[in-house]
Amino acid sequence: MRKLIIHRKNSFIGRLLVALIICDGLIIGSIRSGETTEVAIDNNRHTIYCVADVPGEYGGSNRKTSDVIQVSEGTSNINMEFSVGFTFKLSLI
Repeated sequence: MRKLIIHRKNSFIGRLLVALIICDGLIIGSIRSGETTEVAIDNNRHTIYCVADVPGEYGGSNRKTSDVIQVSEGTSNINMEFSVGFTFKLSLI
């Protein structure tokens, strides 16, 4: 097992949004502004991204999705950073 460590930058834009962390189509955690989340994942290849529902017009919402990251097989921990602005950005660090 290895750790997936995601840090979300503290930002005024999107401060109230809770983003879901998705790994291979399954929700494995959530992250708020300024938090760092650690999740144990196996050593296989994975597809990782974040999503959040952003309030829209007339009381509706729009689902926004971050960049999709393909993580290769291995045993080393994976460090990522998630930022919320006018777009959602997920990147390896």
